[in-house]
Amino acid sequence: MESLQHLYLSKTGIKEIPSSFKHMISLITLKLDGTPIKELPLSIKDKVSLPELPPSLRFLTTHDCASLETVISIINISSLWFRRDFTNCFKLDQKPLVAAMHLKIQSGEETPHGTIQMVLLGSEIPEWFGDKGIGSSLTIQLPSNCHLLKGIAFCLVFLL
Repeated sequence: MESLQHLYLSKTGIKEIPSSFKHMISLITLKLDGTPIKELPLSIKDKVSLPELPPSLRFLTTHDCASLETVISIINISSLWFRRDFTNCFKLDQKPLVAAMHLKIQSGEETPHGTIQMVLLGSEIPEWFGDKGIGSSLTIQLPSNCHLLKGIAFCLVFLL
C-alpha cells in the first residue's frame, strides 16, 4: 500500500480505514465525503479530530464533517495548502487554520500551483484583512510597483 497515490471512497459504505493508513506514504488524494466512517483517519459525520496524515497528501475532501473540531495535523502538510474545503464543518476551531494561513501568506514561501485556497464556515472577515467593504463587486487598487507583488489575498463572505 506504500505506492497507493489516489484513494476515492466517496459515497461508499466503507466504515473504517485500517490503522496502516499512515503508512500510505505516496498518497496524494483522499476522498471520503459521504461515507459513514467513524474511525481513522476521518469521519464525515462523527470524527472530532484528524489524526496524523501522510505528508505526501495533496488533496483531502473534508466538507460536511459536521463533528470535526480540530485539524491541527494538516496545518504542517505544505502540499495541502492548494485547496482546503471545510464547508459545513460546524464545530471546527478555525483560529489555528486562519493563523497558519496568515503566516503562510506572510512568509512569501512558494505554494503548489501558486495558490492558497481555504473555504470555511463563518460570517466574518479575519481582522488581518485591512480593507473591508460590502457589496457585490471587488476593486483592487494596485501600486505602481505591482510587478514586485508576490500575491494578493482576499476574503469573501456571502449568505446562502
